[in-house]
Amino acid sequence: RRRHVLAVDTAYIIFTSGSTGRPKGVVMSHRAIVTFLRAVIADKLADSTDRIAGTSPLQFDFALFGIGVALGSGATLVPVAREYLDSPRRMVGFLRAAGVTQVHGVPSLWRPVLRHDPQLLGQLDTLRSVVFAGE
Repeated sequence: RRRHVLAVDTAYIIFTSGSTGRPKGVVMSHRAIVTFLRAVIADKLADSTDRIAGTSPLQFDFALFGIGVALGSGATLVPVAREYLDSPRRMVGFLRAAGVTQVHGVPSLWRPVLRHDPQLLGQLDTLRSVVFAGE
């Protein structure tokens, strides 16, 4: 027999990066996730015309942000394979070819582009926003 899911029930456990020592498990409730995503969707960060590039590994909480934004807004999530993130030219080429309108990722994702080939950013004519957090 299935029971109803309660708002206080655990939805998932995600681990911190361990930057202060050992990684710690953080328990996320259904209520926390729904409240956060409702706020993001209410802010109209994305809509059904958006193509969101997800650059973070799935075990990183920021990846869940992109997934949630896409699901909640009807946007398309475009996962970016690691091999494209190793080279500024390949990354920008992939983002351009995929027609992304948003990129979600950590700030250091942009460091190689800005240091070595900043003019590449001009090729991203569909890009409207960059959302970054963490490290």
